[in-house]
Amino acid sequence: MGLTIAIILLSGVYLIALRPKQLSWREVGGKPFTVKDWKIIIIYSVILFVGAVIIVVLTSFIGNSWENSKTEAMQQNATFFTILIAFISAAIISPLYEEIFYRGFLYRWLRTRIGFTGALLLSSLIFTIIHIPTYNVMPVNFFSWILFALAYERTNSIWPSVLIHGLTNGIMVLLASLG
Repeated sequence: MGLTIAIILLSGVYLIALRPKQLSWREVGGKPFTVKDWKIIIIYSVILFVGAVIIVVLTSFIGNSWENSKTEAMQQNATFFTILIAFISAAIISPLYEEIFYRGFLYRWLRTRIGFTGALLLSSLIFTIIHIPTYNVMPVNFFSWILFALAYERTNSIWPSVLIHGLTNGIMVLLASLG
């Protein structure tokens, strides 16, 4: 399913936004980043992990649990193959297409129309809503999306956000598969 969504969204960006104006993927943030940007990647990844733990603990007090149907399904059918597929989907495919579409295209478009704060909040809200029905991680999704946008703003490239997104998603899949 994720691969299908990725193909549709990336084809749409190419066919609607890039190709008609003869623009390159650099226009949606596909620019290289510098060696010094690794510092941002590491710091923001640590902030995301610590923040996610704090958010999960705080939301557990209001009856929210960490488990969701995707996690439960993976744990019930945990084989090397299912974990590998989940890892590839969460750590590579999703971060790549989500950052290109939602950050490189939607966030940038919103930012030119409603400014930094409006684009940051609205794109974070949209990203959170598209992850329904995983209600239990929606606060973490919102928080992570803000960090991804800040990484993009600091580096002017989607690649640091892709790396942070992929790293955190991949670790979460591996942790969930152990549970």
